[in-house]
Amino acid sequence: MGEKVGRIEQQYVIGVLCDQNMPMDVHGQEHQVKGTAVENEGDELSILCETDEGKLFKRKEQVRVYFSYFGHTMMFETKVVQPGRTLQVAVPPGLVKNLERKFERIPSPEGLSMSFEYKDVTVELSFPRSREYREVDEPLISEYFDTDEIQSLIAQFREKAQGMSENNNIVMFRNRQPSDFEEQLIADTGKSLFIPQLDRGLPRQGQIVQHPVITQEMFPDPTQQEGSFMGMNRQQVQAYFKEKSSSGTFCELYSPIMYLQYVVGYVYLSNTHKRKRPFTLDTLDFALEFSYVLAYALKENGYFQSEKQEKKHFNAEIINISASGILFSYPSGELTRAIGLLTDLDLLLHIEKRAIHVSGRVMRRYEIDGMTYFGLQFMEIQPEDFRFLFDHVYGRPFTEKDDQLWEGGAKPPKVEL
Repeated sequence: MGEKVGRIEQQYVIGVLCDQNMPMDVHGQEHQVKGTAVENEGDELSILCETDEGKLFKRKEQVRVYFSYFGHTMMFETKVVQPGRTLQVAVPPGLVKNLERKFERIPSPEGLSMSFEYKDVTVELSFPRSREYREVDEPLISEYFDTDEIQSLIAQFREKAQGMSENNNIVMFRNRQPSDFEEQLIADTGKSLFIPQLDRGLPRQGQIVQHPVITQEMFPDPTQQEGSFMGMNRQQVQAYFKEKSSSGTFCELYSPIMYLQYVVGYVYLSNTHKRKRPFTLDTLDFALEFSYVLAYALKENGYFQSEKQEKKHFNAEIINISASGILFSYPSGELTRAIGLLTDLDLLLHIEKRAIHVSGRVMRRYEIDGMTYFGLQFMEIQPEDFRFLFDHVYGRPFTEKDDQLWEGGAKPPKVEL
């Protein structure tokens, strides 16, 4: 998009525009007109149009205004206050300079809709569903594990785990639900239950940095608020683990094995009071890494074959579009959590009776009020489809000049090699 201009610099630039009657290009939904800035008074900016096309704009219509400021192409978005040969627009909320977008992005024109393809992540599996979501990707080279065969992977785990703990186990939730409190806790949260010493209870958040771990702060403090989490407040859950310590267990670690939104099982390590060796963050890292590697190995070996991986179409709302990208929104949920930055999506743009297939890559992603917004850069589109899309979006044919210049007539940015 470009670089935002600071408030003080913006006031100065708009003042110069009017003092020197600098030329401007005003782009609306259906009309474009050239003009010059003539006056900035109060909350309005006056632009004297070269033709009567300034009368064709509508009140409150969203417009984009481009101008060259001493060799730098700049732009702002605003609304029409009063159409006319002298076009009145609201003082812009912000200016942008050093434009880096190939084509101008405009609000979604009439007759355009879209859907996108993604594998169905809402399929039901016979495992507990977690609050978390974890994509199962091929792990990086591991210090401990080789994922070629499941049995050798488990053997590697047991060999390493014996040097860290007295007890180790791999528990799966295939066709059964979590039974005790600890299993229910990791299945609900999708986080590891890591207790270096049971008699001290759950760790505090500040003690565990950048690890997905259940901490004291997840449970309400009864001295400050009412309520509970998983049926317990902070004092109760601390007392629960201290009492468990008296039964002979010194430290414990439950690390969930996650596949998408499901906890399919967990890795269990513990020491008794005979050993009295507390777990460290190295123990936690070991269990986390194995849970990631095992989930990937299970996927590759067909453990989740009951899942259907067909791609499905999801209709989305277009916010704005250009000939090189699109911004759309979709209700936040499991599907949108699965689509991260640099994810490639297959788009289907419907323009009246024509369907255009486009592949795009997610370059921006953010959430507002329960909606997730995705800014995609178009990666592949057929030349004839590109020209048809350009004509529909901008209301004119694609030209050689459009190919040579960037948004608003800006020169292409320099490429650093």
